[in-house]
Amino acid sequence: MMETFGHDPYLCPCCGRDMELTEIWHADYGYLYHYLEDVPWIQRWRKENERKEKAG
Repeated sequence: MMETFGHDPYLCPCCGRDMELTEIWHADYGYLYHYLEDVPWIQRWRKENERKEKAG
């Protein structure tokens, strides 16, 4: 990223402190990564929302 874009994506553009990657979201595919993805209640919540979306 540094070589390609010339800046460190893990530095906050406002204060310059280190940031942690917590999620990756894509407009077409939704969440590709979320730091809570292995937590059981998050998995249940996602399944419920997927069912609701399919139902319309």
